[in-house]
Amino acid sequence: MVIVLLNMLIAMINNSFQEIEDDADVEWKFARAKLWFSYFEEGGTLPVPFNLVPSPKSIITLVLGLRNLMLKPLNRHKSCHNEDIELNKLDRHKDSTVGGPVCPSRHQKIMKRLIKRYVIKSQINKDSNEVNEGIV
Repeated sequence: MVIVLLNMLIAMINNSFQEIEDDADVEWKFARAKLWFSYFEEGGTLPVPFNLVPSPKSIITLVLGLRNLMLKPLNRHKSCHNEDIELNKLDRHKDSTVGGPVCPSRHQKIMKRLIKRYVIKSQINKDSNEVNEGIV
């Protein structure tokens, strides 16, 4: 009995090691890609003595940020409508104080998408299981 348990333990260890060994190449590729992406990250565009002077890139970023900040209240309703169409026309929530439609938060939209994806996937799995049970 002990010999059987030891053999099972050895087999489990070998199986675990083999799974790790099989994924080593993929893990190495992901680590390599992560290193490559670190070279292209946004960072200082100028060397140390010149980074105190605003670069054209930082000025453009500032101007675009201010423009977006000023135009945000004007485009709020319009962007809300476009996002609703894009996200399968999600129901809008009513604001109790104003009484008008308010854009759902990004978190709410993501949660609705995830729930919808889960339900669809579980239905597909259920249908495929029913088909497989009919074959056996």
